[in-house]
Amino acid sequence: MRRGIHQTNGRFYRNLVIFSVLIGLIPVLVLGFYAAAKTSDQMMEALFQADEEYLNSSMTRMEDMMQSVENYYAYSGVRDEIVRYTYQDLDFQDYDALTQIRQFLRGGSYFQDTINGVYLVNFQYSYVVGISEAGYFDTPEEDNVLLTTMLEHEEQKKTIFWQYIDPWEGLTQKGKSGSYQVEGLCLFIKLPMYISSRQAAVVVSFSAEEMGELFMDGHGRTPLILLSEEGKILYHEDSQMIGQDYGVIPELAVLSESLESGVERYGDIYVSAMQGRNGYTYVKMTSGAQVRHAVMSIYWVVLLLCAVVLLVLGGMILVISRRIYSPVRKVYDQARALVPVSNPRVSELDVIERGLNQLSSENLMLQERMSESMLQLRELFFLKLLRGHMSEEEMKAYQMEDQMEEDGMKLAVIWYQNAEQSGVLEDYARVFMAQLVGGIIPEEIRWPVVYYERRLVVLIRDQRADTEHPITRYAEEIMKKAWSMAGIKVNISISDSFRNLSQVNRVYQESNNALLYKTFYGQEMIVYTEFRREDKEEQAYPAQKVRDLHYTIQNCNTDTAERLTREITEEIFGCWREPIEYRLYMVRVASDVLSVADELEVQYSQIYPDLPRIYERVEDLNDVDSASGFLWKDLILPILSYLQESRSSHQNQTAELLMEKIRREYDTDLTLESCATELHYHSMYLWQIFKDRYGMTFSQCLDNTRFLKAKEWLASTSQPIAEIAARLRYSNAQNFIRSFKKKEGMTPGQYREMHGKSPKD
Repeated sequence: MRRGIHQTNGRFYRNLVIFSVLIGLIPVLVLGFYAAAKTSDQMMEALFQADEEYLNSSMTRMEDMMQSVENYYAYSGVRDEIVRYTYQDLDFQDYDALTQIRQFLRGGSYFQDTINGVYLVNFQYSYVVGISEAGYFDTPEEDNVLLTTMLEHEEQKKTIFWQYIDPWEGLTQKGKSGSYQVEGLCLFIKLPMYISSRQAAVVVSFSAEEMGELFMDGHGRTPLILLSEEGKILYHEDSQMIGQDYGVIPELAVLSESLESGVERYGDIYVSAMQGRNGYTYVKMTSGAQVRHAVMSIYWVVLLLCAVVLLVLGGMILVISRRIYSPVRKVYDQARALVPVSNPRVSELDVIERGLNQLSSENLMLQERMSESMLQLRELFFLKLLRGHMSEEEMKAYQMEDQMEEDGMKLAVIWYQNAEQSGVLEDYARVFMAQLVGGIIPEEIRWPVVYYERRLVVLIRDQRADTEHPITRYAEEIMKKAWSMAGIKVNISISDSFRNLSQVNRVYQESNNALLYKTFYGQEMIVYTEFRREDKEEQAYPAQKVRDLHYTIQNCNTDTAERLTREITEEIFGCWREPIEYRLYMVRVASDVLSVADELEVQYSQIYPDLPRIYERVEDLNDVDSASGFLWKDLILPILSYLQESRSSHQNQTAELLMEKIRREYDTDLTLESCATELHYHSMYLWQIFKDRYGMTFSQCLDNTRFLKAKEWLASTSQPIAEIAARLRYSNAQNFIRSFKKKEGMTPGQYREMHGKSPKD
């Protein structure tokens, strides 16, 4: 028998050695294959990994710089001194106001050295206020690159945008030789910010030389090329390249189809590109020699690792082969004591497997018995906690360690109709509801369901990782199945999260009281409660944020209104209050929102056809999601829609009034500026709403109307051409003839010969 075991042990030892050798060879073969099979695509991937950190850090610095400058100067849209100078002419004697404006404009350069110049440009009164200069400019609108740039972006409703300005003569100083120069990468802040108007703008220009400091690598060089969304070069080490199309660099031909992130090859040059959140593309070019050098470095590293692995595994083979069998033999001897083996040639591992199976079966039986005992013990323990009869010493004596105290717990108190109300036998209802609750809530996250004071009570682990807490879904399913399967109505109270089992009695009392309060209305519902903590203070009504919400609705600022709505409901439901307080606070918020309609002198029925039902819904609000959804969808969105429609209707009426004036006063000295003065609007505002309404400018429409009248008079009257030109406000007959011929292809006289009467002698 000993001889057979010895032979078996020899086979196991040989298998162990062979296995160890294979384990040592496999990594070497894999690493060697990896080094030999490295392709050109893998070379490009290695290059991109090397350059990715540089591109990413450059992109981060650039975007952080742009964001910080944008945040600072965007504040100009609400500063009193900036808003005041948006609508009025330049007053050189108002020294304090000019000083405040310059201090504000200069403020951005304190934290961004890349800023080259900052200007407040007023297009209506044609003046500029800079960091160190201020005055008027005398540049026509067609030559004003800043105004042209804003008009191009106006169609996209952009208030804040970045644009590269090609070198130009600048804004010509009125009465002086010189100009206000703005070129290169510029930030535009349209003023006023929330009105469709081109009254003024804050323009911030950046220095290309200082911008290079953002793109320094570890060697003091700036090998990065920055491209705009349109493919224009915004930064290059060679300053002559800035402002040109990226096609002037042959190596960037690989980006011709789309400016996307990745690595492409052009000849012996590898082009790494990365696209940022601002739409700019960051590019770095690396020669093939650098790539090959990097690949060779990786190859030698792989060889070194292979050698180290062989040495380590060689030592492991010697140690494992000699020592690993010793514990195996001990386990084998113990397994033979449990499982008698008649055949001495049976493998040691087979004998160990049989012994482990035997131990596993006995262990499962023992666990089942312990589970049954633990369930009964936990029910008893839970009932004592609910009654408040468990002291700290007794809790320690029970040693009921549970993961719940680490993750947090929630207590669910379930009330269901008694036999008289539901027509179901009381004992049957209790058994049915206990089984229903135990079947819906997974056993691994709860304690046993207990019956206490004619209620079912269950302790559940608080799973905070879920966006929508699963306890709510479990409660809804319990209510639905209880009614559909047995006709039993159910109310459920869910407590706030707590971590100490000694608080179970207090949490139960809070939950049960809230449940009694809600049950008074005779409705099926889920009640959410919170218990007071000594370190938690009750918060007051958020009056300031409600006032901010009121003004935000008046200004039709949708995004800010939605954010404030969420913050208000989070403050109201973020602390413990009496249940009636939640209703009172929500009614107060609803009344504050409805007061916007009072200030507009609008009947509530025009905005809220079902207003009584809206106030009835306040009783159903019991958490942040339902309350914020009610305020936003049922109260705020309708009044925002009404305000936006009213403003759009007013603009259409104004545009139609301008068209009527053209039809009536085409033969007068009618101009857009005179209409603006008469209607008390800015001319640029009227220009925009007219173009939006009719698809043409005011001057184009007036010119077309006069042209049609000229054709009508030439065909139906014998008025002299000079008289027609004078009536249509042309400076002389020659200008009228040239304009008519350009549009009709013939002179007025030729048109009259073909369609009308000859002039009187």
